[in-house]
Amino acid sequence: MNIPPHRELLLVGLVVLQWRLTNVNSGKQICMIEVHHMVDNKEINRCVEFHKALSNPVRLQIVEVLLEGELCQCEIAPRIGVAQSTISSYLSQLVRAGVLSERREGQRKMYWISSKKIADLLIRTRKVLAEELT
Repeated sequence: MNIPPHRELLLVGLVVLQWRLTNVNSGKQICMIEVHHMVDNKEINRCVEFHKALSNPVRLQIVEVLLEGELCQCEIAPRIGVAQSTISSYLSQLVRAGVLSERREGQRKMYWISSKKIADLLIRTRKVLAEELT
């Protein structure tokens, strides 16, 4: 009796993998193994937004500047050399993605990296790339 494996790969969330063993002569399924490794779509979308926010060179420069500490929007623009309106838009994107946090201080809006874990991730990423690209 010849029993070839039949494989199916279905992407839902991350991965649902099905492996079926079918009897060639009868066509009956002998056994089926399923491996489910699904991630909630909200979690995937949040991860995509986080990485998308960091995928622009100017937004990444903003984050690099904020690794030094909390700054006002008006202090960030001159350090990067980009128009205030562009900086404002990019800061909003970074806040929505959860990379940065903000608060008002009178007329000023202050920005900082949302958590130490995010700052550590960015620093480690920079170190890994420096090691791998040299």
